[in-house]
Amino acid sequence: MRQLHTLAIAAAAVLATACTDNANDIPAPDSPDGSTTIRAIHATTTRTDFDGTVSSWTEGDAMNVIIAGGDIATQACRFTVVDPTKGTFTNENISLDPAAKYDFYAVYPYNADKTGIAPDNARFDIGSATQTQQGSSASHIALLDPLTGCAKNVTADAASLLMRHTATVIQLRLHNATGAPISGIETVTVTAPEGTILAAPHAIDLADGSVTPDTDKASNAITLTVQSSGQIPADGEFSCWMAATPFTINGGSNLDIEVTTTDGTVYHIVKPFNTDRNFPAGTVMASQIELSAATEDAKEISLDIDFTVAATYPDGFPTAQNPSSDETRYTFAGHTFRILSSGQYYFYPRNGSGYLAMEGITKNEPADIVLPVIEGYAPTQVDVTVDDSCLTREYSISITNAIGTCLAGPRLTYSTTEHSFSLTTNTPSEYRIHIYHKSIKNSTKFPLTAISVTYTRV
Repeated sequence: MRQLHTLAIAAAAVLATACTDNANDIPAPDSPDGSTTIRAIHATTTRTDFDGTVSSWTEGDAMNVIIAGGDIATQACRFTVVDPTKGTFTNENISLDPAAKYDFYAVYPYNADKTGIAPDNARFDIGSATQTQQGSSASHIALLDPLTGCAKNVTADAASLLMRHTATVIQLRLHNATGAPISGIETVTVTAPEGTILAAPHAIDLADGSVTPDTDKASNAITLTVQSSGQIPADGEFSCWMAATPFTINGGSNLDIEVTTTDGTVYHIVKPFNTDRNFPAGTVMASQIELSAATEDAKEISLDIDFTVAATYPDGFPTAQNPSSDETRYTFAGHTFRILSSGQYYFYPRNGSGYLAMEGITKNEPADIVLPVIEGYAPTQVDVTVDDSCLTREYSISITNAIGTCLAGPRLTYSTTEHSFSLTTNTPSEYRIHIYHKSIKNSTKFPLTAISVTYTRV
């Protein structure tokens, strides 16, 4: 006689190991340092509220169970939790011969497209490029960390499935080292090297639990939006949780971490790895992230260069006695500039002051000062100041890109010594101060006294 049966799903099997790593702060998986519990509650199928690494079932949980063998054709069924504490799931529409033995294959969360044991059209997100955390809860991890398990050649009453994780969990412990309260956390983005998969839809083979990513939909970055994190007091901590596809970081590579607070402050942290490091499924990789003045990304970066002062110029810069026309890189204000000129240029001292003199600039032979490229920033304001001797000389100044397209200007020097250019660029790329004379012949010096460049974070 056929009877209704329940399946016991071993919640104790859903373990993840917490790790620490004093060297890199992101631990090796073989360095266990404790464990945590996952207990998620969602409006849809749920599992886990995560303060560590052990999973338990909750009301509303459901999973796919593929039943094969015995006296029935292979069937795909939806099983829902009956007793979360015991991990028992039931399906009220199928009855099995209590004496027959079957194979049971399960995957959580339930996906109606999963109808067979072998990989099929069903896709399960292991990690996601965008995730949302409510307060300090890590309940969002549950649906981005599918569980798989099987029990073979057993009767229905004896079926107990050992469920295993498919995702690795990243825990970022954000430490407020600013000395003042932080308003709250808005977003956290983790970026791995190109070619590393941190999140993707996967096909799952229930025969062995193996997973295959859709590489065309994969991402090497995860952005976590945090809702209602609350204020982080000075020297306090706040944990951000992300589910990720298991991955490996090669030695010599980095993980880039960017944290944005609710008041718009951005912190940028680079985690280097000296050796290969594997982040396998079923583990929590914990890292303490310092939010401090040293890791804060400024909203703006200003470079102010006074060419009237001899100390501004780096060692070896051309002088009036030893001018140059070479294309050379020079460091001013801690950043690299290039001077492109067919004529000679040099520091020209005059009456205890001076300027950067540039000769041979004509309509057909212009000169360029190439501005530094600062990653993550683009110039939005460029101010160029010339000596008042330039008021009698017909030079033109503009801002161009690397291929010569005019982005701002031109400004004529015979009208004023101060020339301001506002840019609407949003790309960290090469920009130039472009200088030419209206004549095809010119024997005067172009006397540059100052450059000020404001870069804005993009």
